[in-house]
Amino acid sequence: MDLNWVKVTGYKRFNKVTLNTFGKTIAITGPNEAGKSSILQALTYLNSDRKFLPSVLNRSMQSTLNDEDIIIEAAFLLDDTDREALAEIYEGTKVKWFYIKKQLDGKRIYGISPALERPVNGKSKLEGFLKDFLENQDSNSSDLQTEFEPFFRQAYMLLESLEAFEKSSISHSVSLRSIIDGQDASQKISDSEKILELIDDFIAQSRMPDPSLSAEEILSARIPKFLIFDDHNRTLPSSYDLSTLPKSRPPVSLRNLFTLSNLDLDLLLRAANIRAIAPKLGCHRV
Repeated sequence: MDLNWVKVTGYKRFNKVTLNTFGKTIAITGPNEAGKSSILQALTYLNSDRKFLPSVLNRSMQSTLNDEDIIIEAAFLLDDTDREALAEIYEGTKVKWFYIKKQLDGKRIYGISPALERPVNGKSKLEGFLKDFLENQDSNSSDLQTEFEPFFRQAYMLLESLEAFEKSSISHSVSLRSIIDGQDASQKISDSEKILELIDDFIAQSRMPDPSLSAEEILSARIPKFLIFDDHNRTLPSSYDLSTLPKSRPPVSLRNLFTLSNLDLDLLLRAANIRAIAPKLGCHRV
């Protein structure tokens, strides 16, 4: 995933600022004390549940901020590897964005877009079949409803709860299933096996883990770590004599530059070393 934008509110000198970060390499420029380092330091708070101390808050806003106020908000654009990690979740590969909101008290709140919902085809199939079944029984025989009164009473209650999107539809489904299971094989009402099948599908889908929460849990473990390089790790001379650099431990800042540029520093140092020792071995360039 790639950081697309970040918003900072009430941190150090910032009342509110938004930084667009979409791209391979982002340069933050400005005069001294403009807040360049503050933006980077703010990002490191996304690495953990570390709370914001009063000393890092904007002085003009400090007295108005509450524990639940959002100090940092970030949006990540998912890549193909992220979507592969979500492949086992229902419609997980449709997720495009992952969001983090960091509260003053340190709590991180996650979100995804588009949000994922549990499948509802189990509910619609059970509701449609029950409606047709009961309407057919109403028009054909009242004696059957009298004989199987507990079944029909529970079936009507289930249908009513399904049509109203009530949570009680789960308990009504379980109750109707128990009634059908308790019937003798020779006395079971027609279509009872089909109703059992639809009830089982509906209950299984209803009890699925929330796909959005499952996706957020997976993606939260994939958040890139934000690191700040100190002067030792980022100071670069204008030039290097590669033949004099220690091959096993080149300057950290140089290795960081090559890593950022997706270049192989070890390969370059080996080539420089071969070039330096070739004359001593009696080798000549061709």
